[in-house]
Amino acid sequence: EAVQSGGAFAIFLGTSVGSFDGVSVRGNMAGLQGGGGFVTGGPSAFVFERTTFEGNTVASAANLSRGGGVYFFGGNVVIDESTFARNVAGGLGGDAAGGAVMAIGTSLLLRNSTLSGNRVETTATFGTEIAAESSAAIRLEFTTVVPWDTAAANTVALAAGSSFEALASIVGGQCAGGGSFTSLGFNVERPPSGSTSTQCGLIHVSDVQAPGPLLRPLAGYGGPTLTHAVLPEGLGWTFLVPSVQCPAADQRGALRSSLFCHAGAFEAETLAPGPWIFSDGFESGDASAWPVVLPGGSS
Repeated sequence: EAVQSGGAFAIFLGTSVGSFDGVSVRGNMAGLQGGGGFVTGGPSAFVFERTTFEGNTVASAANLSRGGGVYFFGGNVVIDESTFARNVAGGLGGDAAGGAVMAIGTSLLLRNSTLSGNRVETTATFGTEIAAESSAAIRLEFTTVVPWDTAAANTVALAAGSSFEALASIVGGQCAGGGSFTSLGFNVERPPSGSTSTQCGLIHVSDVQAPGPLLRPLAGYGGPTLTHAVLPEGLGWTFLVPSVQCPAADQRGALRSSLFCHAGAFEAETLAPGPWIFSDGFESGDASAWPVVLPGGSS
């Protein structure tokens, strides 16, 4: 726990390059910036791979608290094959922004990653998943963004001068703010209930708008991080990306399909590599449907 910045870590890069790989940042708290962590550093770069930020909180009773998962100030950041889930900004009475990520003047690429169920708990919600200001540049590639509430607005919020680009991503909720929103194509948007658009600029000829739920709950579907698998009724909406745009694998490490692949972080109907218990790669569940459960989990 940190009084001000970086509940689990605070990194000051200078001109260095740093990285996390396979790290879990869970259940931490800070007062002002970065419930999970804080990263700052001029022109330097930081890479997060196969990393999880879950259940972190940034909150203050009197001041602006930003970045429930992580707070970036300057620099260049790449987040790859990683998950931000159930992080919170706010909740103690002060203003808050950036439930998962707060980016200040940062060039941020999220690739093959998942942002799910993060929140901003304040009256003036600003970016339940991502908030950006001071000319920050946000780019999503094959990333899945799922708001905590299907009616949530401000999933992605940009102050004037900041920018947002999306390629082959699934974006739920709604975008807001005075920044610029641009589609690079092959995106799937899922607007909040009662709205006809996410307002995220997803108007490329190849973008589609899904009329209903697309995804299963966040869970372990193989791979080192939690993801959202695609529902059967969502397959037709997400299977739209030509192979020339597709990376070799999805967030789990499962191979992308050859002719076309799915938008978002999860490639449906392919399995992640690894010694999984279930043949379909579904590793999360419980024994609630079993007729008898004996002590120790046997039946």
